[in-house]
Amino acid sequence: MPRDWGGAYLKKSLWEDAAIGRTSGGAARGVDQDCRRYQDPGAEGNMPTEFAFDNQILVLDGRVLEIFHRDTEESLRYHVAFLRVDGQPHGDGFKVRLGRAYGANDITGGRRWKMTAAQFAEFREFIALAIAARDNEVGS
Repeated sequence: MPRDWGGAYLKKSLWEDAAIGRTSGGAARGVDQDCRRYQDPGAEGNMPTEFAFDNQILVLDGRVLEIFHRDTEESLRYHVAFLRVDGQPHGDGFKVRLGRAYGANDITGGRRWKMTAAQFAEFREFIALAIAARDNEVGS
């Protein structure tokens, strides 16, 4: 018997519409014209934010960042308090590493990516939201 995914299917449909350039009312729901970031006001004003590139989707929901990959069943979750990101120029793009903060300046686990300059610019905007969530105390 198929499982009823309720609202999850609706969000998937909105993402697919955005990915091919249709908004289906998405402009009111915060679908960016470049089809890379998606915000859904959801209940009580919470706004999970997504950043998609290649086969990855990064979701920032409050103070939790989760990474999904199209080709695996596993996802990675990080509380923003334990998150560390490093991006270094590499050729005409960037090498990016995101994972759990370890020691004074190290990163353990996580993911590594090569991004174009355009992808990195959008990633920086997205990760700035995670940094802001980390720097804001709960209840502020």
